[in-house]
Amino acid sequence: MSPCMKAFPGIVGVLLLMVVIVFFPGAARAQQSTRAFQNNSSSSGWVPNRRRDQFYKQFGYYMVPAPYNIEGLGQGVVAAGSISNIGDTPTDLGLVGFSGALKGWSATMMEYELLEEHLLLDLMNTDWKDFAVNIYPTRGMNTVQKDYVNVAIPQYNAAAGRLTLTFWERRIELSAYILKIQMKQGVVKDSAGVQLQDLSLNAPFKVESQNLGLFLDFTDDYQDPRKGVRLYVGNAFHPRMRAGDPEFGIVDANLTGYFPLGKKSTWVFNLFQSQANVTSPGETNLATLANQLGCPGQQAACMGVVYNTLAANQNGTATSLGGQSRLRSYSMGRFNGGVSAFVGSEMRLNFSDEPEPMDIFIIRDVKLAMQWALFCEAGSVAETAKELWQRSRSSCGTGLRIVAGSGLVYRMDYAAGNEGGGMTMLVGYPWENL
Repeated sequence: MSPCMKAFPGIVGVLLLMVVIVFFPGAARAQQSTRAFQNNSSSSGWVPNRRRDQFYKQFGYYMVPAPYNIEGLGQGVVAAGSISNIGDTPTDLGLVGFSGALKGWSATMMEYELLEEHLLLDLMNTDWKDFAVNIYPTRGMNTVQKDYVNVAIPQYNAAAGRLTLTFWERRIELSAYILKIQMKQGVVKDSAGVQLQDLSLNAPFKVESQNLGLFLDFTDDYQDPRKGVRLYVGNAFHPRMRAGDPEFGIVDANLTGYFPLGKKSTWVFNLFQSQANVTSPGETNLATLANQLGCPGQQAACMGVVYNTLAANQNGTATSLGGQSRLRSYSMGRFNGGVSAFVGSEMRLNFSDEPEPMDIFIIRDVKLAMQWALFCEAGSVAETAKELWQRSRSSCGTGLRIVAGSGLVYRMDYAAGNEGGGMTMLVGYPWENL
């Protein structure tokens, strides 16, 4: 699933929820049974038995405003809300609204059952104004933190849909997913805010991704696994959207192992690799690209966008590193290239494992576990596979999580790397399928 679909429904409620549960665990009690969440873990052969029903029906909601501050964009306020497991089904609805430097909204519908417990539908739509992205002078891992240009995006629209066919208590899943993005580009500024060029006359930039995926989940729980193994293999096809664009596919492989520590905790290991395969390259003439991208004189200050486009036209673009899931101390999408690889290890220590209902004005759910995490991870991005790991970056940190009966995992992580530290606050474990 797209990062937008996973991150935005929960990003602003996490910190407040942590404070309420950690410091006021008995603040409110919901009038509901918690027996369905008791841990009855057992194993049968090499595939662990599921600890509970894998289609969660516990009703839950949260709604909360919070400030935001995005580097290269500015500050503002975001208000987010989510309703989980509507009408005794696994369907979730989420809505996020932004004001300030970024204006707009994002809405999601997750796990709508077209065929009960076997065919699920996810939908997402995003409409933002005054967005911006940071682009570094080269792809790969040889750039420094402030060595970027900031490209204004006056209008950003994204829509996505996914169908998932699931069997055997969600141990085997086949998915088909399509994402369409259109954005209008504006002025380009350096990291100090000095305007370099204006791309507003360029045609809107369009991206389409058509994805097929296979997910094998031989663990004891779909939401909060503590033993077993998972494997995801996906293929995403990016068709040519306009003359000069490349046509390429991306193959992602994501392997995660869970090793029990005592009766409650687990040690997690993750291996990930993404490879872009170009079937038809895009425009590779540097002068032509410079003219098309608003840098006809090939001035050094505006050539970063051109060089990145040239590399993408030649090698395609694999799944990036940086952000809330992999290399968490770096900004979202910090490292890009034709191929990427990642390794990570995370110790998840559960220090509260008894179901506890919560029912306060802004949040209603059932807390199943409180979790403290310690993690380290490393990644490498390059244009070709033989260049991988010639240069790499790493992050280490700690985090606090709340596993909820509605199927959500509220997460707050702090990670540090050689570009400083960063806080991650959102819903969902790291290293999960996109």
